[in-house]
Amino acid sequence: MEGNLPDKRAFARWYIEKSLFLKDKDMIFLSVSHKELDKVKEIFADFKFEDGKSFMESSSFFDTEKENILMKFSTDVSKEEYRVEVTTEYIDKRNVNEVEDIIEDIDWHYENGSAIKEFEKSFDESTTGIKVGDTIKYNGELYKAAWMVDDIVSSTGRIGLISEEQGKPQQVVRFIGSYNLFDKIEKVQDKTIEVPRNISISLAKDIVDFMENYDRAFGYMDDIKGKSNKEEWIQTVKDAFLQGEGKAYVETVSRLKEETTRAMKQAIRIETELMKCNEGQEQVLVIEKTEEVFER
Repeated sequence: MEGNLPDKRAFARWYIEKSLFLKDKDMIFLSVSHKELDKVKEIFADFKFEDGKSFMESSSFFDTEKENILMKFSTDVSKEEYRVEVTTEYIDKRNVNEVEDIIEDIDWHYENGSAIKEFEKSFDESTTGIKVGDTIKYNGELYKAAWMVDDIVSSTGRIGLISEEQGKPQQVVRFIGSYNLFDKIEKVQDKTIEVPRNISISLAKDIVDFMENYDRAFGYMDDIKGKSNKEEWIQTVKDAFLQGEGKAYVETVSRLKEETTRAMKQAIRIETELMKCNEGQEQVLVIEKTEEVFER
């Protein structure tokens, strides 16, 4: 197990983001003393003050020897920012986090054998060249690289892999930092899906639902009658495949699946059903490997 542990600092930063910043504009308050400053600097290294200086750069000016400093850490996902400021506002003590409590939580999760398995094996997009939407072979299984909707969006790129193996639950492997828990990953060419002729009404509905959720140009309201014609759209999609014109819908699903992790999961389910249709028509799904191999 020891050889599989990620870098402690990268793990600590990931844990802070996942545990304390669950959504945009979340914030926490810390009362920081001189003896705790180094620990706080290490964990919150990515946070910046309004003047653009990092927490690491500015912390040497804090006079924490005389008294604790109350600090506010927050996020702004839309601007891809981690923010920190020294605050003088009154904060109820019950809302102020203890540094030691956070450190203890991090240490426990890092050292606990059963918990670490849930934590994220890591790679850095900039060093591997892997992009969202790429198909990856990892430990002999195929995955799709996708953005993680519950992570803070940042310039380092928070990427995870969604399992593509049929018959298995939608397992997610997430990644942080640049500390790989595996020695080699393979990038695989995107699949080529042969467009089937005959799809079920339920699959046509899944495609319409997907487009409704992720295609901003799509709508099925009848402006003249002022009512929904969704059922007609579902039949239109089914008929399009029957007439050999389903390619546009397959391409739309493929194009939009990189929007979010949720879109990726829905798209993979649709593609899996399309594959099953093809299998019934003696058509095969083509997955080809490229020469690209990335090593740590």
